[in-house]
Amino acid sequence: MLSFFVLAPSRYTGNGHGQGAEGLEVADGEHLLLADDPQQFAQQTIRLLSDHDLRRRLAANARRLVEQQYDWRQIGQRFATLVEENVSRTTRDAHE
Repeated sequence: MLSFFVLAPSRYTGNGHGQGAEGLEVADGEHLLLADDPQQFAQQTIRLLSDHDLRRRLAANARRLVEQQYDWRQIGQRFATLVEENVSRTTRDAHE
């Protein structure tokens, strides 16, 4: 669901297929609208087009999620923490 990462920071809302969101920490109705068939997709699109408050809320939530979970600084920090933990564990295990 690459489009989520493109749309969310720009404050545009979107909808997509449920499989496209697998593995992402997104919630249907909170960060985006999911639809698993063409009829649902059309309904969700109409819903987005007709509900300004929903569009604004989804866009704000999606942007916040991307900034908190998927920003490169956040990813880098989590990676550095994992490396430090593994180095500490390896060093501790080597001394035992």
